[in-house]
Amino acid sequence: MDSMSRIPPELWLEMLSLLPRDILGDVSLTSRTFHRVIRPVLFARLELHTYTAPGEFDRYLERLDFWCSDDISPLVRSCSISPSSDHSAGPPALVFSKTRVAAFFERLPCFTALQRFSAEGVDFTLTAMAVLCRLPALDHLEIEGCRVAREVHSPRALHISRFSTPGIAPPSEVWIRLFHPDHLRELQLVLPDLGLVDTLPSFPHVHKLTTSWWGGMNRILEFLAKFPAIEVLTLQHYGLEVEGADTQAYDLFPLLREYTGRSDTLPVFLPLPSLTSLTVYSCSPRDLIVQLEGIRTPNQIISLTVSFYVFDPDREAFDHTTLSTLCGHFPELQELRISISHGPIEDEINSVATGFFETLAKTPLLPPSLKYLRLSWDFQSDIEDASSPPADKLPDFAALRDALVARCPALTALWLDGEDFLFQWRKSLDGTVEFTADNFESAEVRRHGRNALGF
Repeated sequence: MDSMSRIPPELWLEMLSLLPRDILGDVSLTSRTFHRVIRPVLFARLELHTYTAPGEFDRYLERLDFWCSDDISPLVRSCSISPSSDHSAGPPALVFSKTRVAAFFERLPCFTALQRFSAEGVDFTLTAMAVLCRLPALDHLEIEGCRVAREVHSPRALHISRFSTPGIAPPSEVWIRLFHPDHLRELQLVLPDLGLVDTLPSFPHVHKLTTSWWGGMNRILEFLAKFPAIEVLTLQHYGLEVEGADTQAYDLFPLLREYTGRSDTLPVFLPLPSLTSLTVYSCSPRDLIVQLEGIRTPNQIISLTVSFYVFDPDREAFDHTTLSTLCGHFPELQELRISISHGPIEDEINSVATGFFETLAKTPLLPPSLKYLRLSWDFQSDIEDASSPPADKLPDFAALRDALVARCPALTALWLDGEDFLFQWRKSLDGTVEFTADNFESAEVRRHGRNALGF
């Protein structure tokens, strides 16, 4: 036995997976061991495009038939069909090919081990839908911008656990009737048809749901009642009418632990005793505080994420009073993430963030249980060529860190971002990470680097 054969294939696979995918084919040719280990990786994912240059159809069929061969097709776990990434480029002009799509669906049954399928801009005929429903291993389906035949389909024919369609174009009511209630676990879809609710079955095993709707909150609650096991819920709204909602309906969700939605939906969901994580998006500081002031039921939130917008800084702002009031409503907080999108201001933009951070530790109410704090500003400035503040005008972040730790003994991570500067600190068993950026370019690199993971 040679030395390479002594190393388990799983270990080789873990090491080789660190290499760029485009060189794995060459690496597989260097030894039988590498060929055996890499081959399943090389053919695990198939990507096809619906746009083609004139005269390339025969070449497309040859490639497709290769992937459908007995040696290759059992290795395919994931498949996507979408417009070519080059369809907007210059000559040769690419055109949509229905023939390509039809040829693909004719061969789709070959992929008996296919687990994940995604499609963009594809027409699902009755034949295509029937093929999809017969794939024995299919578990995850993603659909975007696709048209679906509205003829009668066999109900509960799709035995998948995950389905997502981010757009509003697909007729989601066609898809939802195809799902088998005993298999579905995660669902993302838009349902514009309010009359659909009454005829839907219950989906007792769905634990993660992202949905959008037009209409009143009470009608949405009727829909959500079809998913009694929801643990993670995101409500995205298109003309949602919240006024008059039955705020006692929260007993429909005994397992809900994470909720993402608009501030005016909080009276329905925040009182849930099981809810521990809350994300509120696109609200003004005033609107959120008004909603919270009207809720008297204690909450169990330990993780809070808020996206504020401040359109008119002369009329309202995110300040220490807002932060203190917010913390007062969530006394058990362990994680707090706040982003502020700030409207145009005439003054030096950095004075807003620097002034806030300089006195942050004096905020009247900061939960002593706080472990993680992230505050980020994004400014729209009317000042051309706005420059970063001089280093000597930056807040004393070391002193601020020490003061915050004294106020919040459990604190182990800070991310303080003023757009043109940034301070990062994290304490862990592996040591302490601390970094200060004193200009926009350095801060931007840090925001998108590896060290931003987990923040």
